[in-house]
Amino acid sequence: MLSPQDKDAWLELLRRDVGAFNAQRNALPHPTRIDLRGADLAGLDLGLAMLGWCDLTGARLAGARVRALALVKSRLQGADLTDIEVIDPEQRERLELIRCLWNDVSLFNARRRGPCPNLISADLSGADLGGANLGSVVLDRANLEGADLSRADLAETALADANLERARFAGNALKATDMRRSRLAGADFTGVKLKFVRLDCAHLDGANFERAVLDTCPMQDAEGRGVSFRAATWRSIFPICASLPEADFSGASFERVRFTETRLRGARFAGASARGLIFRRADLEGADLEGMTGEPPTFEDVVGY
Repeated sequence: MLSPQDKDAWLELLRRDVGAFNAQRNALPHPTRIDLRGADLAGLDLGLAMLGWCDLTGARLAGARVRALALVKSRLQGADLTDIEVIDPEQRERLELIRCLWNDVSLFNARRRGPCPNLISADLSGADLGGANLGSVVLDRANLEGADLSRADLAETALADANLERARFAGNALKATDMRRSRLAGADFTGVKLKFVRLDCAHLDGANFERAVLDTCPMQDAEGRGVSFRAATWRSIFPICASLPEADFSGASFERVRFTETRLRGARFAGASARGLIFRRADLEGADLEGMTGEPPTFEDVVGY
């Protein structure tokens, strides 16, 4: 089996035998990214090639025959798509929108049509999307790892099951954004305002919500170790069965917050202020609640406190 990083071997196989390329591709766990950065594929018939989840950064595809639905799932930063022939023309617009996001977000903003452009499973990892109007765009299962979304419009954007690890949202305002089951490890939400943002089942390891405002954000079954909520504001948040061990809530403000059956072992609440804060059947083993101000929290059948 070829290694996903063996660029020369994959390129030689793709040029020689598309069927054999596909067979090797299918033998890899899904979704494994194949390295085809800088590959010269100009003019080739790749209509049947399984190019989804390939890294085509800087690749030359000018004049190639391709399946657009496969390319929208590949990383296309700097790829040359001049005069490509697509065998699924109904998918061309999706491909063009992704190309605009890589090249010039102002072109994307001018070109996007309809209320909900469909960019499901797009690979925009590491992209600078500052200023992009992604409001109501469907980006479920997209790869946005390391992307800069700090100035993007994400109102009502669908990001369920997306990879947002180490993505940057700092200074943004998110409203009704769907991040259910998304991977947010190491994501930066410093100073972000989140209202009606769905974080159910989100993976939050090491994410930074310092000075963020979370207002009415569902967090059922959300999980993450060492999440920072320092000096953050929580309003009308009711986590159920969440797991936030070693979370840092130092200096945070809680208004009408109820942790139900939530794992908060080793969490730090030093200097936090509370009004209507309830811990119901929560696990507070090793948690530090010294120095809290405001109304005393209510403890109902908690563990470890």
